[in-house]
Amino acid sequence: LRIFPPQKSVDRSGIKVFCTKEQWDSHVALNHSIMVSNVDAIVETIREPELILPSHDTNPPLDERRIYTKESKSATYYPKLKYTHVVVSVCGGSGEVVTAYPNNNKKSGCGEGEAIYVAEE
Repeated sequence: LRIFPPQKSVDRSGIKVFCTKEQWDSHVALNHSIMVSNVDAIVETIREPELILPSHDTNPPLDERRIYTKESKSATYYPKLKYTHVVVSVCGGSGEVVTAYPNNNKKSGCGEGEAIYVAEE
């Protein structure tokens, strides 16, 4: 299985997050092409999120989808779009990137329920 971006990222709870080349090419790069030049913002959002929320697309017991969010001042789309969102499907201690996109809404795509993680201010 080829991994893209090439490095795995580990989130604050120790979950190893990866993205396959197939998922990157068929969804992220295809539907959110601005993210191709913002891979660092994706990695930073996974490693140092400001907020992790449950996604409205979560599908227990198959997976738990989480939305990692961070204000990405180094991204090419900042300040027009402030936040990077990375949706991750978590299953069995690892996670796969489903998609990533910029947005001005800090809570884009979130479902019901409490935050999984909130960074200290």
